[in-house]
Formats: sequence, structure tokens, C-alpha cells
Amino acid sequence: MRLKLLVVLGLTAVLVPFLPPLGSATWAAAQTAIGESSQGEEHGRVATFIGDAHGSFKESGSYEVGDYPYAVAAADLNGDGLVDLAVANADAETVTLLYGLVATACQPHPTLSAGKGPTAVAIADFNGDGHLDLAVSDSGDNNVAIYLGHTYGTFRPPLWVPVGSHPTALVVADFNHDGIPDLAVADTGGNAITVLLGEGDGQFRFGSTIATGRSPDGIVATDLNGDGLVDLAVTNFSDGTVSTYFGNGNGTFRPGQTLPAGRQPDALAAADLNGDGIPDLAVADFADNTVTLLWGSSDGSFTPAGAIATGSDPDALAIADLNNDGVPDLVTADYGSGNVTILDGRGKGSFGPAVSIPVGPHPTALVVHDLNGDGIPDLAVTFTGSQAQAPWRQMQEPPE
Repeated sequence: MRLKLLVVLGLTAVLVPFLPPLGSATWAAAQTAIGESSQGEEHGRVATFIGDAHGSFKESGSYEVGDYPYAVAAADLNGDGLVDLAVANADAETVTLLYGLVATACQPHPTLSAGKGPTAVAIADFNGDGHLDLAVSDSGDNNVAIYLGHTYGTFRPPLWVPVGSHPTALVVADFNHDGIPDLAVADTGGNAITVLLGEGDGQFRFGSTIATGRSPDGIVATDLNGDGLVDLAVTNFSDGTVSTYFGNGNGTFRPGQTLPAGRQPDALAAADLNGDGIPDLAVADFADNTVTLLWGSSDGSFTPAGAIATGSDPDALAIADLNNDGVPDLVTADYGSGNVTILDGRGKGSFGPAVSIPVGPHPTALVVHDLNGDGIPDLAVTFTGSQAQAPWRQMQEPPE
């Protein structure tokens, strides 16, 4: 149950981007074996769904990954012009790489060993060498692992960067205006955000710590107040709130607002949902089966704007124009009901009735991307195949 990174190549998370057409929607899984779960559960899977530009989707494949897939990101990892997927498997302690295929075969690449409880994955070029790298939060080890990309989609052994207690989500942005990607990590067990500043060679140094509400779970980075600096918004799972923080341009932040959301707010995303040119927030409320809407103002403040019904236990959230009408839509992965919910944006912040797409048992993460190179957004959704509880969530207390 976490925020799944919505932006994998850019440095802010405003609207899920669609990269230029990159190829086929078929993948070759890494062939290194992944061990059986200690609880005897089924392996997790990732399912892909191809969009038709009208907001409808058709499943195109389902691929085995590791136990309890927690997060998924998409990008061309091996430089062949095709979209690849990286999946963080919390129970298997691995990152599964699925390489896009244009034919019927692909060179196998090893699954990456991670630390304990990998819960989020982000993709960016952290060392400026033209190869994409991975950042993975390991909730059981209290660190972030940096995998520097090499040739042909291979990765060097990880560099370990310590953060706070139980990191469960992270986002990439340039927080200090040096042109180098940085990281902000939501430390669920420490009730804090750790900011890590990139050195440009793949190394990171400590930037700052930001106090949050209880159990920060989802995080997004964008300019909320129009000053040209990157700000943060985070969900506080155990408080039922969302908090904002304004960037100072040097890697430090000052408090903004704390606003009520639904019960157990999990994922969130930012985009202009009501057409006024200002970023708004959408928040997945896990225990209320809703998405809470928060309308942004030019000064970075927000006003509650109601909630929209989803499937049961929305666990991931993305914003994108799924039907090519120029209006952003919402999509959630609903852990309890085993489906994806599409909410069609109708303009001025209104949304049409929920449309459900069956996925599989307990979807946990999703990413929106053009997977087959036709210029139309598609979906990749992970699901667990079991009802195992996220390791960090066992320590949470629900809000009163």
C-alpha cells in the first residue's frame, strides 16, 4: 500500500508523462530464479492493458514477478527504444526487470537483489552518463539503494544511502537548483521526509529532514505555489491528512498546510484537475474507498473539494489523459476489489461514473505509459495473488 512513482524520467510529479512511442507491449522477464515466499504465497504478477484512446483498455499480458510486488516504474532501461518495467518486490527482496520486446526473444538480464522490503522504485540518470539508474527504498533496512545503469540494461552493485525509519515512498526532483536529480523519501516509521541531494556521480548527501504527520506514505513533488521552486505534498496515513511543504531552493523546506483527507490516505498525485492552471491534489483514501480532491490556489494553499467513489481499498493512483480529450482522468488500483477504476475527467474538476477493469487478486501498484508505441497511454498494474499485509503497515494505528 504505497505511493507508486508516477514520474519516472522527469524531475517533478505533476501529470503522468507519456514518452514518445517506444515499441511493443510484450516483455521478457529476467530469468534469474526468485525464491518461494516464506509464507508459501503465490508469486506476484504484473498485468499490462493497452488503451484505445477512448478510455477503454484491453489486457495484453500477465507476467510473473517476485512476491508482494510493491511498486512499478516504466522507462527504456537498456537503450533499445522499447519500454521496460522495473518492479520492486517487497517479500522477495528483489527488483524484477521486464524488458520490452519487438520480436520473440530478448537477452536475459538478472533480477536485482535488494535490501529488506523494497517498497518504491524511481528511475532517473543520477550520474549524468546517459544511462538510466534506479533508486529503491528498502523499508526493512532504512536506506535507499542506488543502482547505477551500465550498458545494455545492466546495473552496477547498489550504493546504500541511509534514511529514516521504514522508508516506503520516494520521488525524484531537483530540490536545490543545481541541475542534478535529488530524492525525497517518506519515512513511514519515523514520521518524517528525508531529503537527499545528488552529487552528480550517483552519490547522495543528506539535505534535510522534514517532520510530517503520522505514517507518511505517499509523496509527490511539484511547484505548488508558482515560485519556480519544487515543493512537496505527503499523505499521513495514520492521521487521515495531507501535508504540504514549500521548497526554499536549497534542499530545505518550510511547512505549508495540513488538510483533512479520507481515512488512511495512501497514494496521491498532482495535476491541474479543474482547468484553472494551478496544480490540484488527488488522494486515494484506502479505508474510505474514495479519492479526495483538493483544489489548489496560486499561493500554494488548498481547499477541500469533495470525494469520488472508487473500488475497494484504493492502493495506487495516477492522473493522465486516458481518452485524448485534453482533460485529465483518474485511475486507481483497488487492492480490496481486485480491479482498476477509471474516472473520466469531464472538465472543471468533475468526473464521470467509475468504470472498473478486472486485474487480479489485490492490485498494489500501477504506472501509466505508452507501452506499445502507438502514442496512446496504457497501464501496467502489479498484483499480489494473496492478501499478505505490507510489513510496515502492521505497526500502524488507524486514525480515530
